[in-house]
Amino acid sequence: MKKLLTLFIILTTIRIAHCQSKGEVWQDTTCKLTIEPGIGTKLYSLLGSRDIRFTNLIQYNLANSITLVSHSALAFDFPNSRITDVEQNHSFTILQKLGIGTAIISKGASHNFLVLGGLKYNSYSGTLVNNHPIEKFTSKTSAFSPDYGIMYNLKKGKGKKFFSGRLYLPLNDGIFNMLETANIEIGVGFQLPGVLLKK
Repeated sequence: MKKLLTLFIILTTIRIAHCQSKGEVWQDTTCKLTIEPGIGTKLYSLLGSRDIRFTNLIQYNLANSITLVSHSALAFDFPNSRITDVEQNHSFTILQKLGIGTAIISKGASHNFLVLGGLKYNSYSGTLVNNHPIEKFTSKTSAFSPDYGIMYNLKKGKGKKFFSGRLYLPLNDGIFNMLETANIEIGVGFQLPGVLLKK
């Protein structure tokens, strides 16, 4: 948590410096609430272990470019073709995180840098494959575990509808595994209501 707090302070400092260098004045509005459903996958899906995830991000923009977010996801793992001795029955993960961050506004786009923390619930069931089965052996596991990391969220467009692209880097598995377990998401955002981007 200390690392996440330090990272948030650094991002906020960069945001303030960016505003001062361009003479930008943040224009607060009465409400800046967006909902951004999307679909995504992990980068390790490119290595043969595929998954698909349905996600949603709710973001509320406060004054001074401070952003509060809630990120939810439901992920399903497809059977790994390289594992032939276990038949996967099901494998899914439910994730819920809350976070805070800062936004850098440019022409027609909003670059959001967020720190997130929460929980994930993993459930897996698999059956051992045997050519001469006397008795089928099925393994079932489920567990809660922490989930925290950093997210970059790009919003592109003006008005009440916009493109949303996200990259999430989890830190709970270690820095060296960060890129392997990173998540990429794309979707469409909706403003409910308020002004998302300055014109």
